[in-house]
Amino acid sequence: MKIIFLGALFLWISGCKVNNDEGLAVLPPDTIDGRYSTNHLITLQTLKIDSTITSSSSMQTFGKYQDAFMGTLQAEAYVQYLLSGTNVNFGDPSKLSLDSLELWLFVTSYYGDSSEVAPIYINEINESFTNEQTYYNHSILNTLSNNLSLLHDFKIQLDTSGNFKRRIHKIRLDNALGNKLLFANSNDLQDNSKFREFFKGLKISSGHQNLMVGFDVISDSSRLVLHYSVQEIDTVIKKTYNFFSDFVTAAKFTNYQRTYTGTLYEQVLNTQSQDYGFLSSGSQNQLYIKISTDSIQTTAVNRAVLEIPVDSTAIGSNPKFLPPSLVFLYNADENKKPQGLNMSSASYDAEKKRYSFVITEKINNYLRKIEENHGFIITPVFPGSSVNRAIILGNKLRLKIYSTQLQ
Repeated sequence: MKIIFLGALFLWISGCKVNNDEGLAVLPPDTIDGRYSTNHLITLQTLKIDSTITSSSSMQTFGKYQDAFMGTLQAEAYVQYLLSGTNVNFGDPSKLSLDSLELWLFVTSYYGDSSEVAPIYINEINESFTNEQTYYNHSILNTLSNNLSLLHDFKIQLDTSGNFKRRIHKIRLDNALGNKLLFANSNDLQDNSKFREFFKGLKISSGHQNLMVGFDVISDSSRLVLHYSVQEIDTVIKKTYNFFSDFVTAAKFTNYQRTYTGTLYEQVLNTQSQDYGFLSSGSQNQLYIKISTDSIQTTAVNRAVLEIPVDSTAIGSNPKFLPPSLVFLYNADENKKPQGLNMSSASYDAEKKRYSFVITEKINNYLRKIEENHGFIITPVFPGSSVNRAIILGNKLRLKIYSTQLQ
């Protein structure tokens, strides 16, 4: 299922790119007057988005970090774990005993201080939780107050190259939940419609102050593992049972809370200053950019490249506060809302500290009055799960125009 999803995403990204760079080769050389210009008026605005869907992704997040530019961002994940089959039967209750219950998390990313050590908090959800409902960055569910986690020193483990030494983190949970699952009655274990009423899921958070952790909920390595023993006449049989959070039927989402009083981010939102722009899914915002075509002194653009520069002084030590690895460019409507599918994508250029979009066709359409110029919207590729942010230098935005004039 995951392979199909990622493949479809790749085709979607590559299939929607605009790359119209031709023109020079088809004109006679003695009729070409080549021109290159960058002095174009560009409007930049940071748009605050109230709601972002976070229940549509297999990637969820927990943790907290302090950012001098954008304030404090905190995340907690809500995940539903379901039966691996129907009519589950662990055996004669009089012969069963619990060994342990573990929550396995398959960690895929982190953001902030990888050396920070802090406890993990696990709480049982105590409210209806279903995959038929859409959940947002501001969604929250009631939970039981007791912390089920026995892990007090969670830490990301990296090698000397900065890669994960291990991705699967096993968190021992309180026996109370283990016994609840092991000794559930047959009606509760009949199927997942019954089971999700009996056990609604887990909220996952942490005591970290400068670390966000991303994990893949639907990985085969992410699961809730029940270890138990069955007492036979002359032997004890050790068994395990796995509860999974699949992509289709299990509900999941991340709640994000950001406080940014007194920060540059608040100042930019309040004043709509064009000196800086902010791009981050963790704070639910988008970039709006509009290019004035009045200053383009040509009717035939061979190549137009929009360069979005990132403030390198706000990145910090690698990989703290790294910009999003991939961003999308959308057409904007007259209300500054994304319109249709993304028309282009850009990977972050770590060497040049910028994103670059080829928008040749759009500029030509504006110049020829084929379509109205309402501007563009830029968003991270995974707005519901990635917390990477970029601070954009508004006074260094560039549209590079390569054009020809007939002599």
